[in-house]
Amino acid sequence: MQRFILGIVALACCITLVARAQKADKPAAKAPAAAAAPAAGAEPAKMDCGKMIADHAVFPAKLAELHTTIADGMEAHIKWMSANKDKESKAEVAGLKKMVKPMRDLAASLKKQATEMEKAKDWAPAPHDMKAMPAAAGEAMTKQMALEKELGAMITRDAAEMDKMMKQMQTGGGGGGK
Repeated sequence: MQRFILGIVALACCITLVARAQKADKPAAKAPAAAAAPAAGAEPAKMDCGKMIADHAVFPAKLAELHTTIADGMEAHIKWMSANKDKESKAEVAGLKKMVKPMRDLAASLKKQATEMEKAKDWAPAPHDMKAMPAAAGEAMTKQMALEKELGAMITRDAAEMDKMMKQMQTGGGGGGK
């Protein structure tokens, strides 16, 4: 169980970093990399970044749902382990209690972010002069893509481990818990 909790904390930290990067670089980070620079004297191409951002609102929304579920699981675990009077169980309960509120706060923040991102669908497409795009925008987009791939792999591994644990628990083999 301790490994699970540490994994969840690490996941929360990674998600927080991704969410902050998206918030700081929304318009530039979502611009398609393949957009061509306009010909000399031509108007810059209009890009519908608002639609792209709104389409990505599903990510913080789903992460909010995940973190709410994790907090629910922590509270259920607290109730279960609170019946034990040994020192280790008490320490586990105390540690979990410290994590529940921040987990719920993170879920609320992610839900709020998803709502704000959904509003971007109403933005009119705006001209983007790709020659004037700052290097930092491209670098942030590249880093975001790498973090998304890394996070996807982490979540896939964690889901596989959770699946194994659930199967052990269902067959009476425990799962590392008490």
